[in-house]
Amino acid sequence: MGGMIFGYSSGQVSGYFMMKDYGERFGVPNGDGTYNFSAARQGTITGLLSIGCLFGSLVAGNLCDSIGRRKTISISALWTCVGTIIEVASQHAWYQHAIGRLVTGLGVGALSVAVPMYQSESAPAIIRGLIVSCYQLFVTLGIWCAEMVNWGTNHYDGSASWRIPNALNFLWALLLGVGILLLPESPRFAYRKGKVEEARKTIANLAGLDINSPSVNRQIDDIREKLEEEQALPETRLVEIFTGPRMAYRTILGITLQAGQQLTGINFFFVSKLNGITSQQLTNNHSTSEPLSSPLLASRTATSLSSFSAQLTALAHSAVSMLSRSAVAESP
Repeated sequence: MGGMIFGYSSGQVSGYFMMKDYGERFGVPNGDGTYNFSAARQGTITGLLSIGCLFGSLVAGNLCDSIGRRKTISISALWTCVGTIIEVASQHAWYQHAIGRLVTGLGVGALSVAVPMYQSESAPAIIRGLIVSCYQLFVTLGIWCAEMVNWGTNHYDGSASWRIPNALNFLWALLLGVGILLLPESPRFAYRKGKVEEARKTIANLAGLDINSPSVNRQIDDIREKLEEEQALPETRLVEIFTGPRMAYRTILGITLQAGQQLTGINFFFVSKLNGITSQQLTNNHSTSEPLSSPLLASRTATSLSSFSAQLTALAHSAVSMLSRSAVAESP
């Protein structure tokens, strides 16, 4: 759900710019009864989500260590709800909607740190990699859902065309914020806080094992050893990601790879323009960009579905592997 919120928040806004009511409320009049968005205004509304994500992700790590993974996820999700309310309540001030995107981004960015952390610390080892990788799957699924919802509401009259897809983000965040409180804290955090029995019980319940089984004892020992190793390490400073042995090379390599992905400019089409071009098709406004829209939409949809299918296939293989190992272990 955390990945879906990230994808949905990122993908929903692009379709708004071609919706009539959204343009009348937040756009600039052309003088002929139509409205458009300047590059600065469109970029601000779109980009403030990412800026919020940046700062949200920076504070999430310390928050997870101080109050726990579960509470951090709940607070971040409810913070996303606050941002969504600001967005939906916007009337005619475009900057209010932009500020709402910034507030939403703070929650979404924190979720992008806390959710994978909770998953990796709670999932059984045999499916841990698969569970964590599903976060990216649901980012893709969230973008796809946002595009489809925008497509479905584009023809609505009035503010319902953009308020409905915007308000759905509140629903996803509320489900996560409340639902996570019904789940146990991660075993690693519980052990770190001295709640060994709680950690043991959580591991046993998640794996369907007896609380004193060898597997549970082994995982508790692993957690203890890892924490002891961390405590034995000397304190480090952030600057050491550049000054440590060969750390500058690794850090720059990681930054370059991530920056290169964005600098290709593909998000100009996939995030900023895709839904707008598709909306022109829906209103039969045949423009020079229309020939580009169908292949882009088809490509994005096919990519999302293929990614989803690949993850489901991997999940099936993992399940078969687990059943096979269980059968071998139980055989005389």
